Amino acid sequence: MTETYRLDEKQLPTIPLPHDCEIKSIRLEGRTVEIAFEDDISRHDAIQYWKPDAKSLVMRFHLDCEPEECEVLQWVPDGDGHYRVTGLGELAGLTGSGLEYLYHDVGYRSVILRLFCGGKVNGPVILIAEADAVGVEWIC
Repeated sequence: MTETYRLDEKQLPTIPLPHDCEIKSIRLEGRTVEIAFEDDISRHDAIQYWKPDAKSLVMRFHLDCEPEECEVLQWVPDGDGHYRVTGLGELAGLTGSGLEYLYHDVGYRSVILRLFCGGKVNGPVILIAEADAVGVEWIC
């Protein structure tokens, strides 16, 4: 079952937060960014709160902009460290190397995702996008 949370209405929703859950894959399909999470996701406390019988989770962020207008900031740990701006294509390439979902902030027609990559980037990854809806599909 998919629950839809609208980001273009008067009152913003409280969207389930898969804190510390590993991201299995990220796909871009048209104007939708799909994030699929690890199997056995209910072992995390954050998931126990929302859906204790969940086996996995898929979140779909419907963009209210062109995909190339999204900003992805990746931490570069050289010297003092800095962020470099990349795109959604590079974000998908970070899965499989310990990419975790930390939290999200939602605003009117906008979303900011804070991720952490322990592999290639070894630091924070931030996605900033205009979005009008978030679909949450629990796999039980």
